[in-house]
Amino acid sequence: MDPIMVLRKVIGSVHAAVYSYIKPGAMHRYSPGPQPYNYMRVALSLSNEIYRLAIDIDRASRGEIGLPDIRIGQIISRSLREGLVSLGVLAPLEMISSIIFSALALSYGLSRREDKPSGFLKALYDILTTTTVRDTLELYDTLRRMGYNEAEYLELHGYTRGYLEVEGYRLIDFTRILANKHKLFNYIQPHNRFVVNIAERIIEDYDLGKDLNNAIVRGYVELLAKEYSDLAKKLDEAVKLKLMRTRDGLRLLYNIDQEIRKTGKSFDELIPVLILAVSIASPQLPI
Repeated sequence: MDPIMVLRKVIGSVHAAVYSYIKPGAMHRYSPGPQPYNYMRVALSLSNEIYRLAIDIDRASRGEIGLPDIRIGQIISRSLREGLVSLGVLAPLEMISSIIFSALALSYGLSRREDKPSGFLKALYDILTTTTVRDTLELYDTLRRMGYNEAEYLELHGYTRGYLEVEGYRLIDFTRILANKHKLFNYIQPHNRFVVNIAERIIEDYDLGKDLNNAIVRGYVELLAKEYSDLAKKLDEAVKLKLMRTRDGLRLLYNIDQEIRKTGKSFDELIPVLILAVSIASPQLPI
C-alpha cells in the first residue's frame, strides 16, 4: 500500500466531491460562499496526518504495531486543532471526520487488498471497532476544550465523560451516539450500506460516460433523493435526461437547484457523506 497514493486519492476525492456541479442545494465550484475553499484548505492542511496515518496502517498490516496503537482518537483531535488553525474558526466535526474516515477506509482497505466500495466501508468499520475507550475520551476531551457543540449534545443525552469511560465506549460506539446529529455518522453504521450504493452508482456512471463530474453528480442525486423524498420525482427525471451530459438534464438540475436555494435551504450536510462515497469509489476512478 502506497501512502502517497492514499494521500492523493483522499485529497482528490474531497476536491471532486466539493467542486462537482450541479449538485442541487449543495456547495459546488460556483457557490458564492467560502465553503468549497474551506474544505480544500482543511483537506490540504491535513496532508501530513493522512500520510502518517497511511504509514502507520501499513506498519500495522505487517505486524510491526497493533491497530489500537495508531491512536485514531488522537489523530482526529489533532486534525480538529489543525482545522482551527487553517480556518481561524472551528472546522465542523463532520468535515474533519469525512477526511480522516476516508483515509482510514482507503489505507486499511488497500492493506487488506480490498478493491470494491463495500470492502473499503467494511475496513473503516473494522478499524473503528479496534479503537479503545482511550480514543473516545481523548476526542471527547478535545471537543469540550475547543467548544464544540457536540460535547454539549453528548452531555444533554447523558453521555458524560464518566459514563463513556465506565461503559468502555469505542469510537464506533461514539459515532453511533452522534448518528442522529450528523448524517455522516449514520452512514458508517453496520446496518447502513447506502454509501456503498452511492459509490457503486458513481463508478457505474463513470464507466458509462467517462465523465467524472457527471458521475459524482449522479451519486449526489442518489443521496439527495433518499434523504429528501419530496425531490425524488424531479431528480429521477433529471437522471433520465442524463444529468450534466445533456442540455435538458443540465437545465433541469439548475432549475431544481434554484428552487431549493430560493427557500433558503442548504444540503451541505450531505457533502461529508459524498466525500466518503467518492473516496471508497476512488480506486476505480481517475482521481
